[in-house]
Amino acid sequence: MTPNRPTILVLLLFPLFLSAQTVLSNQEKVHRYMWQLMDSLSAPFLHEWDSLGIQAIDRAQGKGTFLESEFVRYFSAKKKTVFTVPAAITFVFSEFEVKIRYRPGALNWLGMKRDVRRSIQIRCAGQIKERSDSRVLSAFSSRRVFRDQIRKDRLRELERTAYPFLKGKWQAYSVWEKYLEPALAVSSALIIIYLFFSVRT
Repeated sequence: MTPNRPTILVLLLFPLFLSAQTVLSNQEKVHRYMWQLMDSLSAPFLHEWDSLGIQAIDRAQGKGTFLESEFVRYFSAKKKTVFTVPAAITFVFSEFEVKIRYRPGALNWLGMKRDVRRSIQIRCAGQIKERSDSRVLSAFSSRRVFRDQIRKDRLRELERTAYPFLKGKWQAYSVWEKYLEPALAVSSALIIIYLFFSVRT
């Protein structure tokens, strides 16, 4: 049976649709995670708090500045008075670690272009303290891993940030990724092309 034209058109345009989907930058991914975390941490107490402070223990590579910026933006949007020093209620971030790794992605449907697999691992831990007697109101520990596939030609754009810790590192090719996967992808593409023309004839 010969494939009809609409079917062929869908097959041709589907990869273009996938590549056009919105992809968040490294900083936007971590930003969304931080706001979700603060949503969950503050929900039980938010109506009781008027002034809030933040203390970031690890300030390497801009981590402290990033945490303070996200904290101020989040709670300012909630109409709270916010300080980047200890206050009546203080969020103490004792651990904030972000690991971003890139690996070669799968070849596209014709075996002609390689995208990038991105992994963002985030770990955050600390305490919420009351300044009056240093009483710990709550301790928190959270870990999240995001994985997706991005276009290699967009990598520089998605890495654009003022914070060094939000830039990723490349992982080495495996034997499968360097030799076997490309060969398999090209073979599959050739088989599809052969079958397409065989059906037409």
